[in-house]
Amino acid sequence: MTVEEEQIVVVDQQTGELIPVNPPVPSSSDPTGVAALAMLSEDEFNRRLQVLDQGRRRVEAIKESLMTKGTDYGLIPGTGQKPTLLKPGAEKLAEFYRLAAEIRLHEKHGDGTSTPLIGYVAECLLHLGTTDGPVVAVGWGVCTNWEKKYRYRGSGSNRTESTDPWEQANTIAKMAEKRAFVDAVLRATASSSLFTQDLEDLYADQQATPDTAPGGTDNAPQRAAQGLAADTADGAVCPVHNRAWRSNSRGFYCSGKMANGDWCDEKPSKAWVAAQELQ
Repeated sequence: MTVEEEQIVVVDQQTGELIPVNPPVPSSSDPTGVAALAMLSEDEFNRRLQVLDQGRRRVEAIKESLMTKGTDYGLIPGTGQKPTLLKPGAEKLAEFYRLAAEIRLHEKHGDGTSTPLIGYVAECLLHLGTTDGPVVAVGWGVCTNWEKKYRYRGSGSNRTESTDPWEQANTIAKMAEKRAFVDAVLRATASSSLFTQDLEDLYADQQATPDTAPGGTDNAPQRAAQGLAADTADGAVCPVHNRAWRSNSRGFYCSGKMANGDWCDEKPSKAWVAAQELQ
């Protein structure tokens, strides 16, 4: 698409819909940044403010009316008040704004020693209407087999490196695609002030039930047989819930809940945390 053919999208002030418009062709002498703002008339500046404010409020309305907490978005305890946008929620936003996703997946291979053996870089192009429509946003997502959840099995002293990373190749590719899609939706709908995507994997981990097997059977005895006592001894799990420590930008925490419904406030020892930082 040439500069003359390129289209941008604006939010209609009355309907809230995304409308493609043909922008003027910029020249090297056009002002940018603060100078460009200064060149706007008061009427145009105020119109743009109103449009952006209305668009933001309508995204909030979509969240309140169409999205379900725990399915479309989720809040991670101890990470602030901005919820994480999950894939189902991103799909609802894309459907509401009539955005069609085009995913381009780039596969990367390393030596498995100095670089990840398997890696995918996903590029998501969001088109208005159909994939033949103009591109309104581009999102990126990366995933490799060196991420902890794919590189290792088990936890604490029982953690071992996966011996067959290729069996996870499809999962890794899908994860890269999902991250690119959510990133693109956040950009296209200007909803980063309401949602984050950086904690989506952590939220998914938090919803898992480590003490329950896939069929719903309590597997605590099995975990004990696999070395739970050793994990507790070396500080790799919460002493109250016998769960491996989770981590986020604020540090390590336990994902269990107390009897009164509050989140567990146990923390690993400083010595254990220091040991993880050396690994």
